[in-house]
Amino acid sequence: MSDAVAAQKRPGPSVGVPSLKHCGVAPRLCATGTKPSSRLALTLNLGLQIVNIILRQPQRRGISKGLILDDLIYLKRLEGVKNISPQMSVASFVLAGKEESEANVYGVDFAYPEIRNLEIEKGKFFTSSDTARWLKVAVLGSNVAGELFPGQEAIGKKININSHYFTVCGVLSPKGEMFHYDFDQQVYIPDSTAYKRLTGSERVRTIIIQTADAEKAKSLVPLIEKGLLQRHQGVEDFRVRSQEEMLETMNQVSRTFTILLAAIAGISLLVGGIGIMNIMLVSVTERYREIGIRKAVGARKKDILAQFLVESVVLSLVGGFCGIIFGILIAKIISILGKWVFTIPISAVILPFLFSSIIGLFFGLYPAQKASSLDPVEALRYQ
Repeated sequence: MSDAVAAQKRPGPSVGVPSLKHCGVAPRLCATGTKPSSRLALTLNLGLQIVNIILRQPQRRGISKGLILDDLIYLKRLEGVKNISPQMSVASFVLAGKEESEANVYGVDFAYPEIRNLEIEKGKFFTSSDTARWLKVAVLGSNVAGELFPGQEAIGKKININSHYFTVCGVLSPKGEMFHYDFDQQVYIPDSTAYKRLTGSERVRTIIIQTADAEKAKSLVPLIEKGLLQRHQGVEDFRVRSQEEMLETMNQVSRTFTILLAAIAGISLLVGGIGIMNIMLVSVTERYREIGIRKAVGARKKDILAQFLVESVVLSLVGGFCGIIFGILIAKIISILGKWVFTIPISAVILPFLFSSIIGLFFGLYPAQKASSLDPVEALRYQ
């Protein structure tokens, strides 16, 4: 394999790019007038200008080697490619003295932080010079740094990867999990070092391409598929997916989940409304004499109607308030367990109160009308 991949002169990574804090600090972004995939991308701070090429088992055997480092040289020449990085799987275990961490070790390009929106908390990411010289340097995810060097400064310390000692040059800011990929539990080393000093294999698990904009990423997908298919002798041992396509898949899952929840909520509202109506009917029955006395002293029909409607709405609002509190608590617990972003849109608070009021009015109307229509003489006779 040519060393051109390691020695390519590309702009250094911009470490100051805002990270997709699916992470330590949850983003609070509001996107209006944009399509769902764009809104989701903004919420997670994901770039739609990303194309992922993933190694997969071919449907038929052939003479293709799979995704290899030489493919990066070809892909780099395509118009519109801004940055490109392999993701070479190296190890799943790291040692530092007596400490150990079950971390995934990947060989990546020095432009990886810019592509993935990674922020450096301490130290620095490795450079093009480090990559060209196959240096044994490593950047740790925040969890890995804490596991290997609890209460210590990790920068400059040595870690053991497959019996090779690497110097820690940087520690990433907490980022969390996304698409079942935990950024905080990763270790990154130069791709050239991974190939030359550790694996000796050109095989690449994933190739990540960053383009100038989302439209360019979308238009590149068929070109990449056609070019790689030719290079791989017609063997389709890869899959090309734009970030927008991945986000659209997430949107479809989200829409299905929303419909399911809406159906459950609709049934719950119906059951709750019937429950309120039954309670109010019992209340009317038990208060016949009270209603008769009120009418006897001058209460009008609309006064009785308003009284029971207000009681029905208040009862419904109390139920809605309890539902909001429990819903927030459950959502918070799920977000903690799943390492998801936890946000409470204002609509999630306003709409339940609105629906509670409507349910209270609708299902309280019949009991209220029954109470207001009572004959005061008959009501006073009721025992």
